[in-house]
Amino acid sequence: MGILTRFSDGFDRVLHVLAVVASALFFFIVVGVTLDVTGRYFFGLPILWMSELVSYCPLFIAFLTSAWLLKNERHVKMDVVYNHLRPKHQLVLDIVTSCFATIIFFVVTWYTGLATWNSIVRRTYLTTELNPPKYLILFIIPLGSFLIIIQLLRRIKNYLGKLKALQGEK
Repeated sequence: MGILTRFSDGFDRVLHVLAVVASALFFFIVVGVTLDVTGRYFFGLPILWMSELVSYCPLFIAFLTSAWLLKNERHVKMDVVYNHLRPKHQLVLDIVTSCFATIIFFVVTWYTGLATWNSIVRRTYLTTELNPPKYLILFIIPLGSFLIIIQLLRRIKNYLGKLKALQGEK
């Protein structure tokens, strides 16, 4: 088993674990909001920090699951034109859009990584009820974006292999 295969298998396991964590966060949102609303309206005892904590969860869910969704081809696609293309042209379009997305996510990773690092160095905090360090909320953006880059590169490699095989058939 080659190093790239072991890396790929390990990366797939990481994506799966992060998807499970995101599912747990979704469950936490449902339970947390239910408990908070029940406590507030029936007992007059709201959970003061719950709405803030629940409000961070969608950000984490989005960035924890994006690379997994991309791996499993579960992202929303505009396929009105795509489905009418020949397989070769579909692969070329997939390669081009994946390359473009890789560049975009590299920029996102770089700048949000800098913002996260600056919040660590400057010791900035959010001015909210819980007053958490800002980096505890921000770090998920460069982390999730970096995972997306890795998945996009794997995707490009896969598409190039399929394109080469398709051209070899003719």
